[in-house]
Amino acid sequence: GGWTAGKQQAEAASDYAQTFKPAPKTQIIKFLEDAPYVNFRRHWVERNGANGVSKRPYTCPQTFGKRCPLCDVGDKAQAVSSFNVALIGDDGVPSLRSWDVGVKLFNVLEDYHNDPKIGPLTRGYFAVQQSSGGTGSKKGGTTQTNIVPVKPTSLLEDWSVHPPSNAELEAVGLYEPDVVSLPKRGELEEIAEELSSSGY
Repeated sequence: GGWTAGKQQAEAASDYAQTFKPAPKTQIIKFLEDAPYVNFRRHWVERNGANGVSKRPYTCPQTFGKRCPLCDVGDKAQAVSSFNVALIGDDGVPSLRSWDVGVKLFNVLEDYHNDPKIGPLTRGYFAVQQSSGGTGSKKGGTTQTNIVPVKPTSLLEDWSVHPPSNAELEAVGLYEPDVVSLPKRGELEEIAEELSSSGY
C-alpha cells in the first residue's frame, strides 16, 4: 500500500527507464552502484508536436560506432552518463530511477566517489535540488543542480526520511545498458533533412 508503491506499479509497466529529474524541492537519492551503468551520446533536437515546439532526445549512433545523420549536418551530441539511483519517498520507500548526467555533474559525482570522507557513491545518501538563477525568465535564467552528501545516520533526524532497508533497496532492481535504444536511421535522416532545410 501507499502512494510510492502505487507509483512503482505504474512505472513497472513501462518499457522505458524512469528518469530522475532534479526539482526545486529537495529530493533524497541513494546510488545503487558506484559507477554509471551506461555511457552514451545524445542529441537534443527542437521539433514541432501536438503541444508546440519541444526539445526531444535522440541517442547518437556514433555511440555504437555507426555513422550519424545528425552529426553529419552539424548537430553536436552531448555526452551522457546514466546512474542507477533509488529515489527515497517521504515514506521511506525507494523507487528505481535512471539519473542521466552531463559532463559537469559527472565530474562532481566522480569527485564525491573518490573522496575518502564521502565515497564510494553507494556509501550514503545525497540531497539533490535544482536552483534557478539569472533573470528568472525561461530563456534568460540558468539552472544549477546542487548535490549534497547525507549520512545514513542523519537521514531521519535532519531530513525526516526513514532509511529504507537493504532488502527494500535490492528489491527495486537495476537498469541495464540495453534500456538505451537507438532511433531508426530513417527517422534520423528525416530530422537531419529538416535541420538542413531550416538553415541549421
